[in-house]
Amino acid sequence: MMETCSLFQEQREASSWNVFDLATVRNELHEGTVNFMLPHGPSSGYCFPDRKQQAYHACSVQLHSILKTIHPPLSVGASARVHYILDADTKSIEQLFSAYNGL
Repeated sequence: MMETCSLFQEQREASSWNVFDLATVRNELHEGTVNFMLPHGPSSGYCFPDRKQQAYHACSVQLHSILKTIHPPLSVGASARVHYILDADTKSIEQLFSAYNGL
C-alpha cells in the first residue's frame, strides 16, 4: 500500500518528471528512500518495475528534491499492476514542471 506518491526533479531543466513511492524518510539526513514508477513523465499508466529491475529504480533522494506530493495512484485492471494518477494531479505536475524549468 502506497502512503505517499510524489513528483521528483533531481536536476534543473531535466526532460521528464518522475512519480515514486516515498518508502522511508531520514529527517536527520534530510533524505528519503524512493521506489520509482515507470515510465517517467506524463503517461496514461504507471507501474513499479519487476523484481529484476527494482534495484535500478530505488534510491535515496534529498528531501528538497521532492517538489509536490500527489494522491496515491489508483490501480487499474485485475492484476492491480498498472496505476494511474488523477487528471488534476497530472495537470498540476505539468504546470509546476513547466514553471520550474522556465517553459
